[in-house]
Amino acid sequence: METIDLYNKEKQKLNKTFKRGKDKLNKDEYYLLEQIWIINKNKEILLTQRNKNKSYGGLWEPTTGHVKTKEKDIEGALRELKEELNITVKKQELTYIKHIIIDSKIIDIWLLNKDIKLEQITKKQDEVTNIKYVSIQKFKEMQNNNELTPNLEYFIEIYKKI
Repeated sequence: METIDLYNKEKQKLNKTFKRGKDKLNKDEYYLLEQIWIINKNKEILLTQRNKNKSYGGLWEPTTGHVKTKEKDIEGALRELKEELNITVKKQELTYIKHIIIDSKIIDIWLLNKDIKLEQITKKQDEVTNIKYVSIQKFKEMQNNNELTPNLEYFIEIYKKI
Protein backbone atom coordinates (compact mmCIF):
# COMPACT_ATOMS: atom_id res chain seq x y z
CA MET A 1 0.00 0.00 0.00
CA GLU A 2 1.49 3.30 -1.11
CA THR A 3 2.02 6.11 1.36
CA ILE A 4 1.50 9.56 -0.10
CA ASP A 5 2.37 13.03 1.22
CA LEU A 6 -0.46 15.49 1.61
CA TYR A 7 -0.45 19.14 0.50
CA ASN A 8 -2.54 22.24 0.92
CA LYS A 9 -4.20 24.02 -2.01
CA GLU A 10 -1.07 26.16 -2.54
CA LYS A 11 0.91 22.94 -3.14
CA GLN A 12 2.78 23.26 0.16
CA LYS A 13 3.54 19.97 1.84
CA LEU A 14 1.69 19.27 5.07
CA ASN A 15 3.30 17.18 7.79
CA LYS A 16 0.87 14.42 7.05
CA THR A 17 0.61 11.33 4.86
CA PHE A 18 -2.13 8.93 3.92
CA LYS A 19 -2.26 5.35 2.73
CA ARG A 20 -3.70 5.18 -0.74
CA GLY A 21 -6.90 3.17 -0.87
CA LYS A 22 -7.24 3.06 2.91
CA ASP A 23 -7.22 6.50 4.52
CA LYS A 24 -9.70 9.29 3.85
CA LEU A 25 -8.69 12.85 3.07
CA ASN A 26 -9.94 15.78 5.09
CA LYS A 27 -11.23 18.94 3.48
CA ASP A 28 -8.32 21.11 2.27
CA GLU A 29 -5.97 18.13 1.92
CA TYR A 30 -4.60 17.27 -1.51
CA TYR A 31 -2.21 14.79 -3.05
CA LEU A 32 0.01 15.15 -6.11
CA LEU A 33 -0.49 13.43 -9.43
CA GLU A 34 2.04 13.72 -12.23
CA GLN A 35 0.67 13.70 -15.76
CA ILE A 36 3.13 13.40 -18.63
CA TRP A 37 2.00 14.24 -22.15
CA ILE A 38 4.35 12.73 -24.75
CA ILE A 39 4.26 14.40 -28.18
CA ASN A 40 6.20 12.96 -31.13
CA LYS A 41 7.70 14.81 -34.12
CA ASN A 42 4.38 14.47 -36.00
CA LYS A 43 2.64 16.34 -33.13
CA GLU A 44 0.82 13.14 -32.16
CA ILE A 45 -0.10 12.46 -28.54
CA LEU A 46 0.87 9.20 -26.83
CA LEU A 47 -2.07 7.75 -24.91
CA THR A 48 -2.18 4.71 -22.66
CA GLN A 49 -5.20 2.55 -22.03
CA ARG A 50 -5.85 1.81 -18.36
CA ASN A 51 -6.00 -1.80 -17.23
CA LYS A 52 -9.64 -2.89 -16.96
CA ASN A 53 -9.13 -3.79 -13.25
CA LYS A 54 -8.31 -0.17 -12.33
CA SER A 55 -10.67 2.73 -11.79
CA TYR A 56 -11.62 4.14 -15.20
CA GLY A 57 -10.50 0.77 -16.63
CA GLY A 58 -10.35 0.62 -20.40
CA LEU A 59 -10.23 4.40 -20.82
CA TRP A 60 -7.32 6.27 -22.41
CA GLU A 61 -5.07 8.88 -20.77
CA PRO A 62 -1.54 10.28 -20.78
CA THR A 63 0.92 8.61 -18.41
CA THR A 64 -0.29 9.56 -14.94
CA GLY A 65 0.60 8.56 -11.39
CA HIS A 66 0.84 9.54 -7.74
CA VAL A 67 3.87 11.12 -6.11
CA LYS A 68 5.04 8.88 -3.27
CA THR A 69 6.11 10.02 0.19
CA LYS A 70 9.42 11.95 0.19
CA GLU A 71 9.44 12.05 -3.61
CA LYS A 72 9.62 15.33 -5.53
CA ASP A 73 7.13 16.01 -8.30
CA ILE A 74 9.62 15.57 -11.15
CA GLU A 75 10.94 12.38 -9.55
CA GLY A 76 7.38 11.04 -9.56
CA ALA A 77 6.99 11.95 -13.22
CA LEU A 78 10.23 10.23 -14.18
CA ARG A 79 9.35 7.15 -12.09
CA GLU A 80 5.90 6.85 -13.66
CA LEU A 81 7.36 6.93 -17.18
CA LYS A 82 9.81 4.19 -16.19
CA GLU A 83 7.28 2.07 -14.28
CA GLU A 84 4.40 2.20 -16.72
CA LEU A 85 6.19 2.34 -20.09
CA ASN A 86 9.85 1.55 -19.40
CA ILE A 87 10.81 4.97 -20.76
CA THR A 88 13.86 6.63 -19.24
CA VAL A 89 14.38 10.35 -19.78
CA LYS A 90 16.45 13.06 -18.13
CA LYS A 91 14.85 15.73 -15.95
CA GLN A 92 15.73 18.43 -18.45
CA GLU A 93 13.74 16.64 -21.18
CA LEU A 94 10.51 17.27 -19.27
CA THR A 95 8.88 20.70 -19.45
CA TYR A 96 6.62 21.71 -16.59
CA ILE A 97 3.49 23.38 -17.97
CA LYS A 98 1.32 24.11 -14.93
CA HIS A 99 -0.78 22.42 -12.29
CA ILE A 100 -4.53 22.15 -11.97
CA ILE A 101 -6.69 21.16 -9.03
CA ILE A 102 -9.50 18.68 -9.48
CA ASP A 103 -11.27 17.48 -6.36
CA SER A 104 -8.53 16.40 -3.92
CA LYS A 105 -5.85 16.12 -6.61
CA ILE A 106 -3.17 18.61 -7.58
CA ILE A 107 -2.21 17.51 -11.08
CA ASP A 108 1.20 18.60 -12.36
CA ILE A 109 1.22 18.72 -16.15
CA TRP A 110 4.48 17.88 -17.92
CA LEU A 111 5.34 17.80 -21.60
CA LEU A 112 7.86 15.47 -23.20
CA ASN A 113 8.63 16.28 -26.84
CA LYS A 114 10.29 13.08 -27.94
CA ASP A 115 9.97 10.64 -30.78
CA ILE A 116 9.44 7.32 -29.03
CA LYS A 117 8.50 4.40 -31.22
CA LEU A 118 5.69 2.21 -29.89
CA GLU A 119 7.82 -0.92 -30.28
CA GLN A 120 10.41 0.62 -27.89
CA ILE A 121 7.81 0.78 -25.11
CA THR A 122 7.28 -2.03 -22.63
CA LYS A 123 3.89 -1.72 -20.94
CA LYS A 124 3.39 -2.63 -17.30
CA GLN A 125 0.39 -4.91 -17.86
CA ASP A 126 -1.29 -4.33 -14.49
CA GLU A 127 -1.29 -0.60 -15.29
CA VAL A 128 -1.45 -0.25 -19.09
CA THR A 129 -3.07 -2.62 -21.57
CA ASN A 130 -2.50 -0.69 -24.78
CA ILE A 131 -0.70 2.36 -26.18
CA LYS A 132 -1.13 4.48 -29.28
CA TYR A 133 -0.39 7.84 -30.82
CA VAL A 134 -3.33 10.01 -31.84
CA SER A 135 -3.73 13.32 -33.62
CA ILE A 136 -5.38 16.20 -31.77
CA GLN A 137 -8.45 15.63 -33.95
CA LYS A 138 -8.61 11.97 -32.87
CA PHE A 139 -8.07 13.08 -29.24
CA LYS A 140 -11.12 15.39 -29.50
CA GLU A 141 -13.14 12.60 -31.10
CA MET A 142 -12.16 10.19 -28.31
CA GLN A 143 -13.17 12.80 -25.75
CA ASN A 144 -16.56 13.27 -27.40
CA ASN A 145 -17.03 9.47 -27.39
CA ASN A 146 -16.13 9.22 -23.66
CA GLU A 147 -13.07 7.06 -24.43
CA LEU A 148 -10.75 9.24 -22.29
CA THR A 149 -10.47 9.49 -18.52
CA PRO A 150 -12.37 12.50 -17.16
CA ASN A 151 -11.05 16.06 -17.00
CA LEU A 152 -8.59 16.03 -19.90
CA GLU A 153 -10.29 18.78 -21.92
CA TYR A 154 -7.76 21.34 -20.64
CA PHE A 155 -5.08 19.74 -22.82
CA ILE A 156 -6.57 21.06 -26.06
CA GLU A 157 -5.60 24.63 -25.08
CA ILE A 158 -2.10 23.50 -24.07
CA TYR A 159 -1.71 21.64 -27.36
CA LYS A 160 -2.56 24.80 -29.35
CA LYS A 161 0.46 26.53 -27.76
CA ILE A 162 2.93 23.75 -28.61
